[in-house]
Amino acid sequence: MFGIKGRDTFNKPQSDFALFFGFVRRKWTKIFPIVLSFVLVCILSFVWYVWYVFVHTKELTGAEKTDYVNQKKSEVTFDKKRFDAVKDRIVQRNDFYARDRQDFHDIFYRQ
Repeated sequence: MFGIKGRDTFNKPQSDFALFFGFVRRKWTKIFPIVLSFVLVCILSFVWYVWYVFVHTKELTGAEKTDYVNQKKSEVTFDKKRFDAVKDRIVQRNDFYARDRQDFHDIFYRQ
């Protein structure tokens, strides 16, 4: 029925190749969680080591410290000229938008 000629088609002996790979598949499914856990532990330990090296072992010399402090001071200094220029532009913009506008009905009229 449906192309099956007899019961012996279901009970064919497996080849040595199929038996070997079946054995390998069963063993792999048993040890896969262990291998996966080992890989996870290796990755986490590497990440921890990199974090430790970059956070805890960097020490600056005196010259590097002074360079860092001078750089930060130069970034933080107040530039009065730039501040006044920005403030003037803000005042001009406020004056421009506070003026009374005249309504014109001509759509081609430019002010």
